[in-house]
Amino acid sequence: MSKNYSMQNEANDTKINYALKLFESYLMQPSVQGVKGFLIFLAIVLIIKKIIFFIYTEDKLVMQVEDLYLSSIGFCMTFVIKFLENFSNRKK
Repeated sequence: MSKNYSMQNEANDTKINYALKLFESYLMQPSVQGVKGFLIFLAIVLIIKKIIFFIYTEDKLVMQVEDLYLSSIGFCMTFVIKFLENFSNRKK
């Protein structure tokens, strides 16, 4: 009986490891890359705003909600690219 129980535990562990691997490769890695994309886009927006601030000598540098919306494009693009790469790697 303990041998059968041991085989069931191994099967459950294998299923759990497989589920964790899928979770990591299809959700976690694309999410981390998406955050990196967001930060890169945000840095680009801030650099451009800083350059414009110095050229036009405005009174203050203002970060608007639209800048965050624009940066979210970076998150979406990199998330989708990394998510779809999982499917292209799966066929190989």
